[in-house]
Amino acid sequence: MKKIALLLLVAMVAGLALAPQAEAKRRTRRGARNAAQQIPQPTVTAHSLEASGVTLLYNTIDAPAYYKVNKDDAGFSNGYADESFAIDWPTSLNGQEPVALRHTLLNWLTSDEERKTITSVDDLVNARTKCSFAVNGTARRVAKMPEGDSGPLCSMASVKVNRLTPKLLVYANTYEIYTGGGTNASFADGTSYLYYDLVSNRVLTRDDVFRPEAVKVLEAELRDNADEWDYLWDEFKASPYLSENFAIEEDKVIFLYGKYEIAPGLAGNVAIEFPMSKMAPYMKIDIK
Repeated sequence: MKKIALLLLVAMVAGLALAPQAEAKRRTRRGARNAAQQIPQPTVTAHSLEASGVTLLYNTIDAPAYYKVNKDDAGFSNGYADESFAIDWPTSLNGQEPVALRHTLLNWLTSDEERKTITSVDDLVNARTKCSFAVNGTARRVAKMPEGDSGPLCSMASVKVNRLTPKLLVYANTYEIYTGGGTNASFADGTSYLYYDLVSNRVLTRDDVFRPEAVKVLEAELRDNADEWDYLWDEFKASPYLSENFAIEEDKVIFLYGKYEIAPGLAGNVAIEFPMSKMAPYMKIDIK
């Protein structure tokens, strides 16, 4: 009887010792289930941007979302996907409703097909935080595992105001996209730029920014120096052209080409730079 009583006592003590661990595991499982059921909500922060009397009020909208996904046909998946979208959304321009600017941004960030249903920033955020990967055909938000993921699936994008002068507002759309497959061809990233004239309320194209002779001169220079870039497609070397996507920096202008546009995929995105000393005489706008 004493042995049985001793064994019972040991069992009770062991049970008491294990109870907190069991409860901790139950809490962890409950927390994971609760987190999986919570839909990440966009966070909105108000900002202002001023330059020489021009004031732009905007909201930084950050909308992260996480989805549980199946492996794709190639068997490449870490089990979780990231789909996030951050945007600087204009709310006021010198106290006036920036209707034209908002309309321009929506057109810039959406396709012809998307514009049938996307008519507001809420629609845009909702569309950009829906992952194309799914479980049994349905995208399902879950808690993101803190460790063990090899990298994001789906896409992430950030649309930010990155330059403002008395006349010029520039948006930069930086994106990272995964399309499935697990190869180099499955990934795309880059940055596209939109130059918006605050006086005329319209987008400035490359030809609005640079004088006509600039295109001829620069393309001729590319053609004369094409042999320096062994990795470029022969077609581009024979007939080079200036990209419509460009970034203006203090000391240079960078013309940006997408993956596979002028070179094999292993080269990734290609950037061709010209020093500002060469570009300044050809610029129509004052960026100082």
